[in-house]
Amino acid sequence: MRATFVFLLILVIHFSGLSQMNRSLLLKNTPIFSSIENGASVQQVFPNKKQLYPNSRTKKASSETSLLDSVLIDLGDGQQWIENQKKTEYEYDLNGNIIAFIHYNKAASSDDWELDYREKDTYNNQNLLIEAVKEIWNSETKEWTKQLKIERTYDSQGNRTSNANLHWNNDASSWVGDNKLEQGFDEFGNQILDVQYVWNETLNDWEGQVKTDANFDSDSKLISYSYYRWDTNNSSWFNWFHFEYIYTGLVGEGLGQIWDDTLNDWVDFQKSDRAYNNDLLLISEVEYFFQNFLWKPLNKYEYTYDNKRNLILRIGYQVDSNGNWVQHNKFEQSYYGEDTDFSASYDWDKILNLWVGIFKYERLRDNDGNQFLFTTYEWNSSINTWKEVTKTESDYNEEGNLVVLTYYQLENEIWVNSSRRKYYYQQEEMITALEETHPTNPINEIILFPNPASHHVELKFDSQNIEWSILSLNGLVLNNGNMNLNEDPNNLIDISTLAPGMYLIEIHSGSSIERRKFIKE
Repeated sequence: MRATFVFLLILVIHFSGLSQMNRSLLLKNTPIFSSIENGASVQQVFPNKKQLYPNSRTKKASSETSLLDSVLIDLGDGQQWIENQKKTEYEYDLNGNIIAFIHYNKAASSDDWELDYREKDTYNNQNLLIEAVKEIWNSETKEWTKQLKIERTYDSQGNRTSNANLHWNNDASSWVGDNKLEQGFDEFGNQILDVQYVWNETLNDWEGQVKTDANFDSDSKLISYSYYRWDTNNSSWFNWFHFEYIYTGLVGEGLGQIWDDTLNDWVDFQKSDRAYNNDLLLISEVEYFFQNFLWKPLNKYEYTYDNKRNLILRIGYQVDSNGNWVQHNKFEQSYYGEDTDFSASYDWDKILNLWVGIFKYERLRDNDGNQFLFTTYEWNSSINTWKEVTKTESDYNEEGNLVVLTYYQLENEIWVNSSRRKYYYQQEEMITALEETHPTNPINEIILFPNPASHHVELKFDSQNIEWSILSLNGLVLNNGNMNLNEDPNNLIDISTLAPGMYLIEIHSGSSIERRKFIKE
């Protein structure tokens, strides 16, 4: 069983539902800086971890060759669509990882596409992202300007051990840190270390802020964890607070202590009693705080799970003035695989004597498991029920690939169009062509350089005459011409008008056809 802990800036800790970004930034084919929906999850420290917040990404295409080629975005004015106002194009490595994508905006006075920004991604041999760089297009200098960078490392099990966010300093012409997270894991995958840093401009180096370490037993039960703060004056970590847990069968007891600088010792401030079912899932927890040398009850939580060990209901209680437990908050959800299809949170209204909603979302799926509707809600206090706020409709092609994603907002009881994304995929035949060609009579020698190129590419070949075509990755012919080795020994092809990205050049000589990839910078 794998456990994960997350730092919270509060002293009274409630461990059921600690939030942490999960999966989306590590998912294959998901750009870091892209605004396409990134999922989030909440993970319980012990004894299990499950998602509590929506992952609005739709089902991954069933075909491994259905790589996303481009996305066109229409903008809504409330009634009609203003089509093709933004565009994103994607490039992949041989493993299907996105290595670059370029975003464009439609020019205000023409139908031309104007460069906006791009992202370039690098992966390790485990296909895990190790670097992502975002660059902004400078329309005045006609150059890409560095903006943001993310650097990551992993252990041999694929656990992420560090994540650093940096920005580009134009004056120093170098990357400067913003924040960094370091993590450590034991052999069972339990997270045992979490260290947060910020960039110290004076020291020109990373400086610690908060550190957490933890210990687990052989059953991955949490035994203890400690929090530390960074002392900038002494450049060292100092005690903040810690918890220790003791288990007897299916019952656990936790004791929390905070560091007292005056006494130079640990002081009791919180404890918890926990109960588990036979699957070692937490089913109840009571928290106490230490006051006037007495332990006083503070919070109580009850948990319910489905047959797949997913948390589906959590109810929280607090002690009233008479010393009785009263309902305080509630959270419920349902799952489809690892994704949540329904989630809602409530607070108990003591005056109305009913549950009042805070936030809710739900998704509907077709028979293949593809999400076709995602709706968010807010609470209508006048009639004490949920009210729709936004909805997202998804359409798929026969291969199960997402082709249209449409966003709406409810205004004055009318659904108003907001934006629409249209997804286009590389065809299987074209992807195969990207990797190799099999001419019946191959051209003896053909060389394409430079690659990548900015203004032109040059062809070197043995044949006297060739015909060439430049194609987009979806097979659209963008330019063509012919060359004669005797008449034009330079053999230059102008590519300055092409948008940055990956292209194919197709070369015909007699009955032979060959293709080469090149990148326009």
